[in-house]
Amino acid sequence: MKRRLKRRVSLSEERLKDDIRPKRRKVAAHFVNAAAVTWKKKPANERDTLAAPLTGSCVFAKKLGMSSQSDGVPFAIDAGGVFRDVDEVERGLPCGCFCAECRGRVVARKGDVRIHHFAHHDLRDCRHSAEASLFGMIVRLVTEMRTTLLLPGIGFPPIWIEPESVAFAGARVQCAELSRSSSDAPDITVPSRALELHLLSHRKPADEIVALAKRANVFAAAIDIRAYLKMWWAICDRQRVARIQHVTTATDLMIEWLSESEHGKQWLHHPFYAEQLCLHERREEERRQHALVFHQEMQRRRAEETARKREEEKKASEERQKRAEEEERKNQNPGWMTPAFDDPQFLREGKSPVGFVKPVRTDVNYLTALLASEFGLLWDIRRFKYVCLMMKPGSVPVKARQYIAPEEPWLPVFESDLPTIIDQLAANKNPKRTWGR
Repeated sequence: MKRRLKRRVSLSEERLKDDIRPKRRKVAAHFVNAAAVTWKKKPANERDTLAAPLTGSCVFAKKLGMSSQSDGVPFAIDAGGVFRDVDEVERGLPCGCFCAECRGRVVARKGDVRIHHFAHHDLRDCRHSAEASLFGMIVRLVTEMRTTLLLPGIGFPPIWIEPESVAFAGARVQCAELSRSSSDAPDITVPSRALELHLLSHRKPADEIVALAKRANVFAAAIDIRAYLKMWWAICDRQRVARIQHVTTATDLMIEWLSESEHGKQWLHHPFYAEQLCLHERREEERRQHALVFHQEMQRRRAEETARKREEEKKASEERQKRAEEEERKNQNPGWMTPAFDDPQFLREGKSPVGFVKPVRTDVNYLTALLASEFGLLWDIRRFKYVCLMMKPGSVPVKARQYIAPEEPWLPVFESDLPTIIDQLAANKNPKRTWGR
């Protein structure tokens, strides 16, 4: 009974779990949807704080009141042809401003949601309105001398030219509008610095100006206004969030960029740097030539050393060969070879000798028993001198030839003569041994 009851309880628990699982899923989905609806209902400023960090050109677009398609611009021209900041004019259509590119009427949008900006009144698609407005505002700032220009450093160690700040005192504007800008002439010149300044845009790429500047050999720098649009707030400025909070107008933003940042600016040609670079390349070429000459000299010396070693090795080999041939000739001396054991002239009573002996030279009188035993010499009691005993056909050992004269005759030794030939060292150690083979 208890077992049945436990089984029923377990089955009911499993069914209860199966019923609860889908309900839990539905509840979780309900909370997710509710959170999404709640987030959508929040104000715009709170949505910006909850959203992911802005990337690309969106940061600059948010600051200047433009979307990713650049449907808004920070500057426009008034009826007198002067470039105005959006915060310098009235709100809406009464601002009386026009687009710097297409000359269409623009509206000053100064709401509470987006940053203040100009937008076309008829919502036309003006592709280069942002470039034209930035171009004109830079010209205005230069003309009014409200800013300085920080030129970037150029080169690499050991040739490095530090960044420098250039004042626009006495600057001359050669081209005041983007539509008249071309690669043939600079947009701004600074006579006090002998500097030609080009504002890069879709009408003036940097590649076309570099060749002209090198040919004229003048100081030429460029400001890429497209880099200001695309890179300054999105990529280059690490403190963009803090700067957005304290910079109130687009004019202040541009003044700060021109006078404090190196980004978006480049040297097209720097005569002093080009001269130093040429000298550096010349020195490097000379160093390479010296290194090449030194390398060739070292190769020549190594070749001479190798040839000298080969010559010495060749001479040593020839000397070894000569010594070997001389030793061979000595070995082939008939005086070192034993006679034939069956030679009739050495027969005694019809018996052949069991060996031959050759005595040492008469001038050798310093042999000891140890030295004689080392060179294989035996003491002949009958002749009272050391001899070389050969018990089989062959030649005298090489180490014993220095004590034996090859011209001395070979003397036959028979079985009865062997007891008279002994090894003195062995006889001193073992008196029972009287001779050795």
